[in-house]
Amino acid sequence: MGALMSAPIGVCGSCAASMAGYLACSGCSSLARGIASSSARFAYCAYFTLSMLIAWLLRDFGDSLLKKIPWIENVLPATASADVEHAYFGTQAVYRVSLGTTAFFMLLSIGTVNIKYRSDTRDRLVHHGSWAVKTLVYLLLIVLAFCLPHGFSAPYAWLARLGSVFFLLVQVVILIDFAHAWNDSWVARSEESKTWIGALLTCTAISYGSAIAFNAVGWAWFHPSVECRLNALFLVTGILAALAVGVSAMHPSVSGSIFPASLMAVYANFMIWSALVSEPHSYECNGMGEQLDAASGSALATGVAATLGSVVWAALRAGSRSDDNAGGSDYGAGERQRLLASVVDDDTTHTSAGLDGAPDAPDAETAMERSSGDAEGTNGAAGSAADDFDPPSYNYSWFHLVFACASLYVGMLFTGWGEEGAEGEGGFVDVGWVSVWVKVVTAWVGSLLYVWTLVAPMVLTEREF
Repeated sequence: MGALMSAPIGVCGSCAASMAGYLACSGCSSLARGIASSSARFAYCAYFTLSMLIAWLLRDFGDSLLKKIPWIENVLPATASADVEHAYFGTQAVYRVSLGTTAFFMLLSIGTVNIKYRSDTRDRLVHHGSWAVKTLVYLLLIVLAFCLPHGFSAPYAWLARLGSVFFLLVQVVILIDFAHAWNDSWVARSEESKTWIGALLTCTAISYGSAIAFNAVGWAWFHPSVECRLNALFLVTGILAALAVGVSAMHPSVSGSIFPASLMAVYANFMIWSALVSEPHSYECNGMGEQLDAASGSALATGVAATLGSVVWAALRAGSRSDDNAGGSDYGAGERQRLLASVVDDDTTHTSAGLDGAPDAPDAETAMERSSGDAEGTNGAAGSAADDFDPPSYNYSWFHLVFACASLYVGMLFTGWGEEGAEGEGGFVDVGWVSVWVKVVTAWVGSLLYVWTLVAPMVLTEREF
């Protein structure tokens, strides 16, 4: 009898436990989808960061794993030394992880082309959803990259170089735009309080002080003798770049400001200093080489963390432009009001539209008012419909394209830009002569681009800036 009575109880208990487990899983899944939907950019940063970590770990510790792949191992001669093997397998690992990640973001970039409104199905499925499918595709692409033969390395290295240059140029343009936007914002606030002018002057002084510090450290550490003429040339160009942007900004014929110029000065001198740090540690003019080799473990970890943070920040900021690059930015208020009127105004026949299909102003205003009222009074149904025709806050396709180029850039950073022998520099990141020249040229180009933003309105008088 007890067994008969306990059976239904056990069944009910099992059902209750199953139901509780199902509800818990459903709740966690819904929560995860909500977090992922609202933080899509950070989720993509997580993919990118994971790729960087995988590339670094396989580069430095994945020799034994890659030796088991015959089409990678067999191309090495039998007389290859241990250092040559380590450099070869490290480069192969980085290239393949970089290729898989680049392909992942390129597919997303293609899949989100021309999304003008948030109601587009691809907004929900491709960019903000389907995370399990995207994770599977991400892992599959990286695995497939390791199935490619050795011959893909040379052409991919050149592709990665071109993509890296594009990424660096985008980074410079974003920095210049950021400097101007910061200055304009604080100048506008100074109309209410003069404290903002003092803050701008303080930041300007700090920036120029930092530029001087980077240059001074460069002379102290990377010019130990008169034979180091190349380093002296680099450091002098850093001084000239700071003077050029400062004089250009203060010229009475241009509408410049000293604060953006100070940011470009510190950027140029930082890039010059970073280029000197990237010199091979065996180079006699690299005064930091011995110190870095003596603390290779901590220096390597610091270098990887700094590289990861800077690349992620640059890619996130460059890909998240909301004003100029948003998919719906080309559609003005009239277009949006017409769409709102057609969706929200259910009681109007819409016969007042002109020949071009745009509504008259009163109809558009009525639609906007009704959408606002419905959002507050009828469970937000119309308000949700109105939100569906909002443009994205940033261009999804551009965002993924920038991360694809950043993935190519990582492939170059971790291999010394494909320079022969650069991978053997103690396992460090971004070391080699190619890295040196890339950074120096980036500093020069950044200064020239900033000067051009000041001079262009005077030269191209027929264009609006």
